[in-house]
Amino acid sequence: MTQKTKKLFWILLVGVFIINLCYSFFYDIKPIVDAGAYDDIAWNVAQGIGYVENAGNGETPEKDNAVGRVGPGFQFFLAGIYSVFGHNIPAVWIIHALMRVLTVAIVVGIALRLFKDHTHKETIALIAGLLIGLSPDLIVVQAMLLTETLGVLLLAASIWLSLILIERPTWWSVLGASLVFTLGIMTRPTTALMFFIVVGVLLYKRKWLPALCMFLFPVLIMTPWALRNHRIYDHLVLTSSTGGYDLWVGNNLEAIGGFDKSPEIKEARKNLHIIELDKLGFEKYFSFIAEHPVKFVELQFRKTTMYFSLIRPTGFWSYLRDTPIQQGLTLLTSGIWTATLLIAGIAGFIWMLMRRRDIEMWLVGAFAILQPIAVIPIIVEARYRYPLFPFLALFGAVFLIELYTKWNTEEGTTLKRVLAYTLLVLLMMTGADTLYNAEDIVGRIDTFLEKIS
Repeated sequence: MTQKTKKLFWILLVGVFIINLCYSFFYDIKPIVDAGAYDDIAWNVAQGIGYVENAGNGETPEKDNAVGRVGPGFQFFLAGIYSVFGHNIPAVWIIHALMRVLTVAIVVGIALRLFKDHTHKETIALIAGLLIGLSPDLIVVQAMLLTETLGVLLLAASIWLSLILIERPTWWSVLGASLVFTLGIMTRPTTALMFFIVVGVLLYKRKWLPALCMFLFPVLIMTPWALRNHRIYDHLVLTSSTGGYDLWVGNNLEAIGGFDKSPEIKEARKNLHIIELDKLGFEKYFSFIAEHPVKFVELQFRKTTMYFSLIRPTGFWSYLRDTPIQQGLTLLTSGIWTATLLIAGIAGFIWMLMRRRDIEMWLVGAFAILQPIAVIPIIVEARYRYPLFPFLALFGAVFLIELYTKWNTEEGTTLKRVLAYTLLVLLMMTGADTLYNAEDIVGRIDTFLEKIS
């Protein structure tokens, strides 16, 4: 980096830390729903009660549903903080802000490596860091006790280590990638798809020993956890027991794509243990596919439109409901920022795949494609798109620079065409999402207008 770039880089990092930390302390969001469950589990672990959501189940964990929460990576991460600082949520906010800084630094590092031959690589890296560091969605979510902040950090670290590993496998790069991927899988299980892509590339390059060593930490860390779960629940649970239940919620005759439970599912959730619910969920999922294949396909299209829709900003969280001006500002900034990420990021992804055929670009491209593939078949919520944000920031940054520097050239014409096609497809997705969810959208608009009137 040049001295000027280094200065701007440090200004960006300090700015990201201050903005994220101030947001957390200003809103002082209390942990409820998923965040409340993660908080309870972590505090119980820190106190030595055990991995349970209800402290009263410490001696009988088989009665508890803690294993039904996505994890256990984030819960153990929280437990580690609580073990040092006590049940101190502000300590989590400070660490979350530092993690956001680290995420930005890693994304900048990825950009410098991925676009190392580009004339404007340092500018691209800074823009990528800015796009991910000042994302309103990620600023909001880091103020809560949710998995996304840790998950996005581990995802970014996995990308960076994978690029190093593929270029030159060393003991440090192999062990580092193995450990980070394992922690990522334990935090968000869908990271496993990226792990197997890396192993596949190593096998393709005939790097047999590094490919084998990639399984070291998955075996060392995940095996004891799986054995513990099998001993307690008499059921194979590699990370958490949410797969069958989530598949059922997202794929049934009454499903609309998000985490909206039908009366049958609500009744089952109330009466069944999470392991029983997981087994039943898989049965219901496969029977739904067999009995209603057309509806199943239609649901996947519906969820795809939700995932790539431009009208799904963050801002409908409960802590903003009584402050319509702040909620409106959050919705506006999130909508503009996320739309920019999606449009520029997808256009940049297409543009780079048109121009480059090297293994680094194919690897990062495959990682990016896996993000919607991992989510759409199950459930789509706005925050489930966040793992795609690092990729959108990287490809969006290079596209914006390419478009700016080549505006009046022949390549610029092609860039504009890619942008137009990308925008057209995203608008079509947004239109379909609007038609599918018109009643819900109108209801939210009416509720918001009532607050400010």
